[in-house]
Amino acid sequence: MKTSKFFIAPILLVIAAFCFFNFTSGQNATEYLQITAVESLSPTGAGQSRIISPTFFGQDEIRMENIFTSSRVDFRSIRSNDKLIMDRLTELSKDGWLLVQVMPGFHAGEKDKEIFITRYLFKR
Repeated sequence: MKTSKFFIAPILLVIAAFCFFNFTSGQNATEYLQITAVESLSPTGAGQSRIISPTFFGQDEIRMENIFTSSRVDFRSIRSNDKLIMDRLTELSKDGWLLVQVMPGFHAGEKDKEIFITRYLFKR
């Protein structure tokens, strides 16, 4: 009789633990969010630079300045874009999002159609 009690008690404990974790795990599901910064590298200054995201901050695309003018790199535009990106990252952080990964990329297309892409992955 004592043997069966010692055998049944651990099984009941495992079943109770499984039920507890099964019912509580759905309440703390992790959310993920990705935003993408696309910066045009067109030397003519005709490209389109944007921050693309799911709709938040009231927008799903936020316009950024092109980093080239017709003849040179515009460092003011780079500073402005950096500030815009940092402002968005700060707002997300204040909303409880944790920056998990940054993935830079470069697409070399035809002449005047090159872009630099940075993806930011968040979770909370």
